[in-house]
Amino acid sequence: MPSTIVNEQRVFPAPGEQVPKGCIVVTERLIREGDGSERNQFIWLRGSFVVVVPVDAEGCIFIKSEFKYARMEDLLTFPSGGIRPEEDPLDAAKRELKEEMGLEAEDFIELSLGGFCNSPDKSTELHFIYLARGVKKIEGYDPEPGEIFYYQKKGLPVTPLPRIALQRLALYEALRYLDSIS
Repeated sequence: MPSTIVNEQRVFPAPGEQVPKGCIVVTERLIREGDGSERNQFIWLRGSFVVVVPVDAEGCIFIKSEFKYARMEDLLTFPSGGIRPEEDPLDAAKRELKEEMGLEAEDFIELSLGGFCNSPDKSTELHFIYLARGVKKIEGYDPEPGEIFYYQKKGLPVTPLPRIALQRLALYEALRYLDSIS
């Protein structure tokens, strides 16, 4: 018999409190295991995310240096962000590519095959990785702050590489796909 949720209650922010933008909700679940035993588990209720690896027609990969406040440092990233309730993952990928880099793409290929879990024992979030091919600048569009770099696939620097695990995974998946079609 599979595990079932007996009870679940929000513990952060406190029940009845407004959830600030960008804040995760934490619940405590009472779970009954298949053998009848029970245990408590804290769960992060998070929305799903997209990461977009932009590549132009010449094979240049675009990456951005952004200041990340939790780490208090500049980190290399690809366009990424949460999927809004009314969006599907592809629409979110297109929006993030435009907002963060001021780029649009001829086509998108989902590399995550339906999304994947980052911390399935603690979090409800799914991650979707897209390769945006044939990217070009949107004239007159001003992207979010950050310095944008681009590299030929064979000219990617050994260091620094993205230090954010999901970003690095996105890069490796994109390179693996590009190698498979060349």
